[in-house]
Amino acid sequence: MTWPFENDTGAIVKKLAKRSFTSEKRRNLMVVVAVALAAFLICLSAVISVSVEQIQRNQVADTYEAVFDGMDESGVAALKELPEFARVGEYYLLGQEHSEQGYNASYVYCDSDMVYIARSQMELVKGELPVQANEVAVSEYFLSAYGSNAKIGETVRLDTGSFHGGYTVTGILSNVGEANLCAVAVSKEALTQWAGFDPAGYRAYVHFKNDRQFEQETMASHCREIAAQFGSAHAELCEYLNCQGIPCCHFLRNNTGNFLSTDANGRLFHVQKFIEGRLYGLNEALDWLLIQSAQMLGKIHAILKNYPGLPVGIGADFFQCMIPKRALKSYENSLSVAESRGDTDIAADLRYCIELMKRFPDYVFDLNKLTCHATHGDYFISQILCGDGKINAVIDWTTACVHPVVWEIVRSYVYAAPSCKNGEINMNEFASCVSEYQRFAALNEYDLQCMIPLFYYQIAVCDYYGQYYASTAANRHIYLHQAIFSTKLLRWLEKDSAVVKSLDSS
Repeated sequence: MTWPFENDTGAIVKKLAKRSFTSEKRRNLMVVVAVALAAFLICLSAVISVSVEQIQRNQVADTYEAVFDGMDESGVAALKELPEFARVGEYYLLGQEHSEQGYNASYVYCDSDMVYIARSQMELVKGELPVQANEVAVSEYFLSAYGSNAKIGETVRLDTGSFHGGYTVTGILSNVGEANLCAVAVSKEALTQWAGFDPAGYRAYVHFKNDRQFEQETMASHCREIAAQFGSAHAELCEYLNCQGIPCCHFLRNNTGNFLSTDANGRLFHVQKFIEGRLYGLNEALDWLLIQSAQMLGKIHAILKNYPGLPVGIGADFFQCMIPKRALKSYENSLSVAESRGDTDIAADLRYCIELMKRFPDYVFDLNKLTCHATHGDYFISQILCGDGKINAVIDWTTACVHPVVWEIVRSYVYAAPSCKNGEINMNEFASCVSEYQRFAALNEYDLQCMIPLFYYQIAVCDYYGQYYASTAANRHIYLHQAIFSTKLLRWLEKDSAVVKSLDSS
């Protein structure tokens, strides 16, 4: 997760992905490269699986497809640049939601290449794909059964949890072939405004050039090579950090000198050394850990200052997408869900967030003035493996990216310090931690001025309650804790707004 939010739709992905691509083929084989990747193709897990699955093809004869899972936009864009691929389709499955009218809506986002790849299963019969947040392409079945036979350019109403209200029809899709299931294609703008949006949740479906000239195993092997190049970035970063004196994950190379190996079933895996230690809970850091954590982050930032090739986390795209207007709509949607479920405490928090968005300051952050470079991406107490009075290792570098460094400084402190447990920041203690950080990495005046406002902005425009309701993961309670804690911080920061400038003169 490069941006500080994520969503888990794994179960729905497996169901719909299987259904959505059972017809359009040229041979009777499909190469599926299931690569757990974050941001710019950095692997999310210790095992990257690559499998070759044979499936029955019904229409067009003979094609190979590779499916890269867990991608972000930059990763999909990188695949589109590879000369061996004739076409790369960008796809995002939002999942199914039940309508009050009785139908199930299957929400997806896809680009024109994806529509072509899936044309034998779901065709864009008329019109165009949606571009604006209030536009959709819907199935013929939806229009006839629930859309009053609306035509392109006319308005239909959606009434599911995440999408409700009037939407302009830009295109008409063929039916998906399942009773009472309505396909709805949304725009990328609507996707990125969705509460459950995970920037690393895209899939890339690819077609090879000149696929008739290659055998199945040749293409499968080439996909493994691409996956290995992507997956090794995580291990290479950790090796670099270890060589620079930063204790972190230690990946072992195989007898060919590579981090990734292939088992008998063609699955990619890597091996790490075991690191002894314990993890402290949120807001349970001891005094020594608060100090060493700040120092360690300073060392990391100093070493990674010029490290190349990592994706952008909180950057220009974040501030274009994550705006108060978008957050307001998301909070309103989450409030509807909370009220329907009788979650009174959550509803009270959401009403506060809604009113906050209506009066939220017009923050403008100059990324050219902020110190932004490579960093861990998710540095906080749960990623710090501790020994007896010392840090043994900083783990889980799968989210490494380019952030404004001050965002990570504030975030790591508020999730570690016991004094912040109730959503209040001890500014004297925090200033001391910043001083410890600055022993190893420099901050400019603009960094200090924007430090608290930037963190305030980020937690304000991210609807963690929406992510909690959208998630089906077993550990979804993490989102709830994050939502409650963030709302406490928001209340305190708004009440004591003078704090946002307190470091400017320190």
